[in-house]
Amino acid sequence: MATGVPKTSAEIVNAIVKLEAKRKVEDLKVKAIDEQIKVLEDHLEQNFKDEDINGLTTKFAKAEVKYDPVPNVTDWDALWAYIKRTGSTDLVQKRPSVTAFRARWDAKKAVPGVDVFRKRVVKITALTK
Repeated sequence: MATGVPKTSAEIVNAIVKLEAKRKVEDLKVKAIDEQIKVLEDHLEQNFKDEDINGLTTKFAKAEVKYDPVPNVTDWDALWAYIKRTGSTDLVQKRPSVTAFRARWDAKKAVPGVDVFRKRVVKITALTK
């Protein structure tokens, strides 16, 4: 085993729990930073509008605000009808829904063209003291 890795299973579990707790603290810090960035981006967007510009360059960075088109489905039934009619399956991601497949497998229903893959999941629940 690598240096610094606990030897017993119990020690490994305890080390994972400690690291997960540390990660939660760090995640909260990242979330706070992301919120600060969002506030600044909103202010920058407003400043650019007020100044009638879409970008600028400073000593440290180049900034621009642009608006990329992204789909916002307002009528799924209409979209699915279009996809079926035109065969435009490229409009949706080709990724199976784990929840839907599990429901069918739980109901003992087979789905053609799909095998069950057993993804390893290590689940550790910290016990409160």
